[in-house]
Formats: sequence, structure tokens, C-alpha cells
Amino acid sequence: MEFLLYVTPVAIIIIAIIFIINKGKKFSRWSNSLHEEQKTVTATLIKKEEITTAHSNGLRRNPGSIPFSSTTGRLTFETSAGEKLTFAVKGFDYGGVKEGEKGELTYQGIYYLSFKKSAEL
Repeated sequence: MEFLLYVTPVAIIIIAIIFIINKGKKFSRWSNSLHEEQKTVTATLIKKEEITTAHSNGLRRNPGSIPFSSTTGRLTFETSAGEKLTFAVKGFDYGGVKEGEKGELTYQGIYYLSFKKSAEL
């Protein structure tokens, strides 16, 4: 029993440290992206992945609750230099493009900003 009195706080501290390190890495990646310049490159959309997430209003046992889902996606582009870039996108940015389309991709760090198809240029 005494063993648990010593091990439990140590385990909680280790889990907290891992959590803080993980959040710190995400913050660092976000911060670095904000300091990068916006880039516009010629690219082709090579892969389009749909991500559907189901949601509820939190009242799972309520027969009147209406669940809903949201759709986001991941778009993978290949630049004219051969670099592959993948971005998480929402809404029209996902639905408004098709695999194989070429155009001008604008991004900043890890963030997608826009894709203007060749016909729109």
C-alpha cells in the first residue's frame, strides 16, 4: 500500500510532463508558421481525403437529441519542384477542388491559405 503512495504521484507528474511537452511542440509549430512568409507555388492536387466527424448535443440518452456531423478534409499537393504538401481544410476549400487540378497554391508554414485553379487565373 505504501508503494502506491509513492508511485501514484510520480506517475501523475510524468503524465503531466508529457502533456506539457506535447502542447509546447504544437505551440512552437504554430508560432513558427506565423513567422514564415506566405508562399505561392504552382501545384497539382494529387490526393483528397474526407474526414467526417460525428457530433451530438451531449445528451446521449435524450431521444429528442439530433446528432450531426461535420466534414473536413486533407488536401495533398505536389509542387512543380516535386515537393508534397498536405493541409487540413474545411468547407468550400475541400469541396471546391478535384484531384488532378492544377493551379496556384498559397500557404504559410503548415497552414493552407488558398488554391486558385488554372482556369481561374
